[in-house]
Amino acid sequence: MGDLAPLGTLVEPIREMVITGKNRSFPYVGLEHLESDRSRVTSTGLSEESVSMNVAFRPGDILFGKLRPNLHKSVIVDFPGYCSTELVVLRPRPMVDPSYAGWMLRSEQVFAEAVRTAEGTRMPRSSWRRLRNLDVRCPPRMEQQRVAEILDAADRCIEVEEHAFAKIQKMHMGTLADLMTRGTSNMSSSWGRVTCGEAFSLASGLPYMQAIPGGGSVPIYGSSGLAGHGKKSLTLRPTIVIGRVGEGGVGSSYYLSQASWITDNALWANWISPGWLPEFIAKYLTWFDLRRIRSQTGQPLVTQHVIAECPIVKPSLDEQREIVDVLRGWQAREMSIERNLAKVRTLKQGLMDDLLSGRVRVPSI
Repeated sequence: MGDLAPLGTLVEPIREMVITGKNRSFPYVGLEHLESDRSRVTSTGLSEESVSMNVAFRPGDILFGKLRPNLHKSVIVDFPGYCSTELVVLRPRPMVDPSYAGWMLRSEQVFAEAVRTAEGTRMPRSSWRRLRNLDVRCPPRMEQQRVAEILDAADRCIEVEEHAFAKIQKMHMGTLADLMTRGTSNMSSSWGRVTCGEAFSLASGLPYMQAIPGGGSVPIYGSSGLAGHGKKSLTLRPTIVIGRVGEGGVGSSYYLSQASWITDNALWANWISPGWLPEFIAKYLTWFDLRRIRSQTGQPLVTQHVIAECPIVKPSLDEQREIVDVLRGWQAREMSIERNLAKVRTLKQGLMDDLLSGRVRVPSI
């Protein structure tokens, strides 16, 4: 086959169009069912829910997202079904290792070409016609298999770390709920109960650019968390930040232990009543979930007034410290697994770049 060949040498497009007479036991896969940079389908729909024209696929086929190719959506399927016409169905050719073909269709080289050749500004679309002639690396089949085995193993490592991360997150949130309702000694019946407005007051942040971003060391926090670093600080003591607006971060709560800047899409506690630990309040608000009280019209929003009316429990300062210490332990475990996951993902990306480009060769033994 040679070391370089057109992408069309690896796979061929399948255009088995179906409108009626679908097998109801087969699932439907749309672009919305695929996650960016994933190798497998994460969810499916029902075939009868799609009344438009679909394309039939079978196990081993590759579904490549041609709409908005910058989203990097390309997966191998291990089941038969029907998919949206916004996905191209590509079938590995007989002399090509299917897994290798799948990895090549998820390579940065192919995605970059799909983005470069896409047509349209608002909803850019690529096409197989414009991709099929892209020269990609096509080593002998035995080497293809070795490359695919290595990348498949890296993918399995990521799945293990993701499972561990999801499990620790669930345990962390379970512990949080338990501590906020029963405490460390099951004596929550003795706790005081007040409104948030009695425990702390809130102020709006200020525009991002006023922090003088770029070159500073002061963290800048917004609705979705850390947004950069700047040269000016808005708060000089430990405080609480609450996402004020925006679908992604509205209602989220953060504890800040150092001088920071808070942007105008967030709120911050400019006063905290004696007898309260700011970190305890932040963790309580995470459990309480302020997203429940966001406005339901227009842009999602939580206001100072609505938050001030929310209830909050008040354990003793000693028990607040105990609760915070326990939750810090869970947070440390979560962060450790998250760092491992980031490392494995970086390793996989490096392996893809090296092995699919031929920069590193794998002996075909």
